[in-house]
Amino acid sequence: MKNPWLTRLLLMCATIGFAVSGRTQPNIPRRISGNVSILVRTEIERLYSQDPVERAKGAYRLSELGEAAEPAVPFLAGMLSDDVLIDPITENTHWTSLEYEITMKTSPSRQAARTLRVIGDPAVEPLIDVMKNGHWKSQTLAAWILGDTENPKSVPVLISALRHERWEVREQAANALGEIEDERAVKDLIALLKDSRIEVRIAAIDALGDMKARSALEHLHRAMEDDDWKVRAEAADALEEIGDPSSVSVLARGLKDRHAEVRLSSVDALEAFEDPRLMEILVAAVNDADREVRCAVLGALGDLEDERTIDAIVLRLKDPDWRVRESAAAALGEIESVKALDPLIDALPDEYKEVRMAVIDAL
Repeated sequence: MKNPWLTRLLLMCATIGFAVSGRTQPNIPRRISGNVSILVRTEIERLYSQDPVERAKGAYRLSELGEAAEPAVPFLAGMLSDDVLIDPITENTHWTSLEYEITMKTSPSRQAARTLRVIGDPAVEPLIDVMKNGHWKSQTLAAWILGDTENPKSVPVLISALRHERWEVREQAANALGEIEDERAVKDLIALLKDSRIEVRIAAIDALGDMKARSALEHLHRAMEDDDWKVRAEAADALEEIGDPSSVSVLARGLKDRHAEVRLSSVDALEAFEDPRLMEILVAAVNDADREVRCAVLGALGDLEDERTIDAIVLRLKDPDWRVRESAAAALGEIESVKALDPLIDALPDEYKEVRMAVIDAL
């Protein structure tokens, strides 16, 4: 027969051990200093809970205290590895941040990251330490927060993170550097355009575009030939941001890309340029196989307000897709030429109300 006292003792030890292990979260300081307000102390104490919902709740409530929550920064930074997922529905976490949809899971680490973003600059030094010594999941969140603070102190450690073994860290470090827009990162971001991960290449291109890095133009032009269409589309967006005339011919080639999203991005990018070649380039693309691309080209031609484009636009008043016909009518309305009157009048009986309304507006 089992000894009931021994059973109770073992159960007690197990309970105490579990409580201690739950109370001492990784990297969270073991003590709370004496000069912390009652409100902040109360929420910090939640961070030691065995219950991940309580830990997340404490992190969230600290965000509501704003700058007054600064003493909690070391504790929150230590929570960035606390990634136990919480279901907002089953756990009734009505207190969670609005940036997480009701159907989206959250975690103590995500709530801690949100609060560190709210606190801002006082969190920078502890987050730099996380970037140097933390778990890769913590480093990913730390990079995200550092990008939001836009503090140049974090640039060196973020540049180092571009060479991290985990692609998630490299991607987020690139995103952060794009937010900070510090030229020290340009060379290393260019090197990232050869990264094996699509996500990382896209983040690097986006960052270079945000920084308007003209020294990266040659490399971004080559990115328009990347094997992945998402990378090529992002490169077109970056070339639009930089706005260098040398990119017009590259974007013109993008209008012949095999993927419609790249062609669409190229049209959008070309609209940002004032170049005498634009009319000819856009007219050549007005018969694109994709409906959205045709609509975008017609919109760009309308913005040119050049009578020489009317014949090409009029042909699209007979397009099989009503949305293209609507775009063609709107483009002719932008040009405001008497040459378009007869074709517009002929389009008045269109079966779609949207087209008829566009024609009336154009007239």
